[in-house]
Amino acid sequence: PVLDEDFPDPDVLEVDGTYYAYATNTATQNVQMATSTDLESWELSDADALPELPAWVIPGKTWAPEVTQLGPGQFVLYTTTTNFQPTLQCIAVATATSPEGPFEVVGDGMLVCPPDEGGAIDAATFTDDDGSRYLLWKNDGNCCGFDTWLYVAPLSEDGLALAGPSTRLIKQDQEWEDYLVEAPTLVKRDGTYVLMYSANDYGSDKYAIGYATADAVTGPYT
Repeated sequence: PVLDEDFPDPDVLEVDGTYYAYATNTATQNVQMATSTDLESWELSDADALPELPAWVIPGKTWAPEVTQLGPGQFVLYTTTTNFQPTLQCIAVATATSPEGPFEVVGDGMLVCPPDEGGAIDAATFTDDDGSRYLLWKNDGNCCGFDTWLYVAPLSEDGLALAGPSTRLIKQDQEWEDYLVEAPTLVKRDGTYVLMYSANDYGSDKYAIGYATADAVTGPYT
């Protein structure tokens, strides 16, 4: 491995020739960070990219960070955290003026937290050709016996709010997916939207990656 550490769920952002990788919490850091200039040699930072959590978050599970740059000195972090009420994993949003942070959580509640669907995890961002920005996530239905859906919704210009209704993209309907789909990543190639995702039991050798394609960002995906 290029980074031989406990560094789960990484997201990588390039800023001015430096790559910044962000990862799930440790016992002492809410969001880990590492840097590289060649994607091969990485330096793990001692700094916590998200040093403070608000009072409405249960500490100890700050997972799968996603960082995007909106403009010069405008960085937004989306992370899976555990809400106090309802006690579900949900998605919080934080901002910083530098990719190193420190990021600070914005608002007095979660950005995405559907209690009737088990909460929300695995945030990802996508920017379309026209500059429109979107947030993707998975409702955490497998926590509570619900279906798991991958969602997309438009983001406000500052990235701090959903700018329209969410759209369901796919759920676990293939045999190999078993009881869940999760961890969406959306890219666009030659006019086709390609939705990559994980499925099945992450704790077993059946965990795998699949993809679905569409002609529009909101689908339908096949």
